[in-house]
Formats: sequence, structure tokens, C-alpha cells
Amino acid sequence: MSRLLAFAAIYLIWGSTYLAIRVGVEEVPPFVLGGARFLLSGAILYVFGRRRSGPLTRREWLECAGLGLLFFTATHGLGHWAQARIPSGTASVIVATVVFWIAGLDAALVKHRFPRPLPLLCIVLGFAGVLVLVAPWKAEAVVDPAGVLAMLGAPVAWALASIWSRCATRPRSLILASGAQMLVGGAALLGLATASGSWTGFDPRAVGLPALSALVYLILFGSIVAFLSYRWLLTQVDPSVAATYAFVNPLVAVLLGASVLGEELSARLGVALGLIVVPVALLQWDEFRHRRFPRSSPGPPGPGILVPTREDPTRRSRRDLRKRRATGTDADKRTGPGGGVTSSRRRP
Repeated sequence: MSRLLAFAAIYLIWGSTYLAIRVGVEEVPPFVLGGARFLLSGAILYVFGRRRSGPLTRREWLECAGLGLLFFTATHGLGHWAQARIPSGTASVIVATVVFWIAGLDAALVKHRFPRPLPLLCIVLGFAGVLVLVAPWKAEAVVDPAGVLAMLGAPVAWALASIWSRCATRPRSLILASGAQMLVGGAALLGLATASGSWTGFDPRAVGLPALSALVYLILFGSIVAFLSYRWLLTQVDPSVAATYAFVNPLVAVLLGASVLGEELSARLGVALGLIVVPVALLQWDEFRHRRFPRSSPGPPGPGILVPTREDPTRRSRRDLRKRRATGTDADKRTGPGGGVTSSRRRP
């Protein structure tokens, strides 16, 4: 897999999933659509991962269950429900705030410190963009307030799950663990659909080709191809570079929503898009800069402060090598041309 194709997958496929969800919820109840999507895609990933790895332990299953409820039941449940009420382009712009939620919650819950000036400025500008998008100062609601609140809750759940996943046990097989998370999240969504009465009046046999095609696209491409491409990219490039999908996806979703579904491209949407996407890009650049070029360590402590010293590992390894040569240990011997063992010390 080339990097170009992998970036194309996470940029274009994930950006187009908003259009697919919008088409799907026109005929299929949101919780039913999300539950079927993740139950089937989770089963595919789990079977594939199970053939290459052993079974998950009880602790891994418990962690997968918790992450699955946050990543897929809460995040995508709220997202699918909201997209039945707001345009797909608007939904994608709101979801881009996930970067701000991760930065803010990470500073509050993990680092226990106030965000640095630039991330704080980006967070303020991002949520100002959400206000411009909703326009609460207008007499008539520009977009459905309930849909906007649900769509704002989705990135919060995703951010909490992302922070939790850093502390969770590292799975032996990421594909297997992801499949298990999708299975739990999809099953919970179907249970939520049953509890909320979403099946009432819904006939699966009456689902048309557009909604069925959207479901298949979400399963095969949105949840499997793009996901595996993203996980592969994390092994090839810096995580902050792979995460650039966060400010590319809204651009793709807005253009697709306008060209395919005829969604409005207003000046208000453009301003909101700029207030959210530009700070997201700045935040990603700031993270990349601090990851690649960390600040130098603080200067030496003041007088009277005792700190443990660390010896230069290069100097220590050279000293150990001289000791081995002086004692003539086996570790200092090498294999000769005829297969015998010869000393590595130089002969006079």
C-alpha cells in the first residue's frame, strides 16, 4: 500500500461517509443503520484478526466493550441520529471540533495543566465557528438545535475514548480488538434501536437501492478500508500528519453535500468552516512541531540541590568493551574464517 493511496482513503472515504450516512438515514432509522454497519464490519474485522492472533483475554474484552460503547455506540449513535436532522456538511464541520476536545480534555484530565496559548486560542476560535454555524442570535433556528447538540456530543465521546485508549492495555492484535469494539458498539446500537422503538414501522424489505448502497459503502469502505489505511499510516508517518484528515474531511463533506444533495453553501457556513478548520490545522501543526522539535530540558539545578546523574551511554559501553577485552570473555570473541573462534583483540 502506498502512502498516497492511504491518504486518499482517509481523506476521501472518511469525508464521503457523511454523505453516505445522510442518504442512509433517509430510509433506515439512525440506530438501525449504525448498528447494522458496525455489527457487520466488526464481524469481518474480528474473523480476519482471529485467524492471525489468539483470542482476547477477559480484561481485553472488558476494555474493548468500554471503548466500543464510547467509540461506536455513543459517538456514531449520536452522529447518525443528528444527521437525520442537520445537513451532512454541517455535521462534518462540527465533528472537526474533536481535535479541540482532545486537546482540552487531555490537558484537564491527563496533564492536569492549563493549555498552552496557541492551543487555547485554537479551541476558542473553533467553538466560535460552532456559534456562527448555529447562529443563536437569529429569531428562527438556522439548523436544528437538537441535532447540533447531539453532533457536539459525538466528538466529546470520541475524545474521551481516545484518551482512555492511551491508558488501556495494548492489544496483541489491533484488528482483532477493533473488531471486538465494533461488535459491542453495533450490538448496543441495535439494542438502543429496539428500546427506542426504531423498528416500529420500519420494513427492511422496503429499503431502496440508495440506502442499501450507502450501508454497504459504510461497511466496506468507511469502517474497513479507511480504518486499515489509517492504522497503516500511523506506522509510516508521524501521528499528527496522519491526523490531518480532521481538517480535510469537512472540506470533502461540504463539497459532496452541495454537489450531490444540493445542500446550501452559504457565507455563514464558509465563515464557520474557516473558524474551525484553520485552527484545527494550526493545532495539528503545533503538535507536530512539539513532537519533532521538543523544547530543551531545563538548566542545571541551583546550589544545594542533589539530583541523580546519568552517565553517557556511549562512554559506558566503551568502558564495558575495554573490560571485556582485558578479561578475554566469550562475548569478546569472533568466529574465524574456518568456523573456529578467535579473539577479537589485536595481536602485537
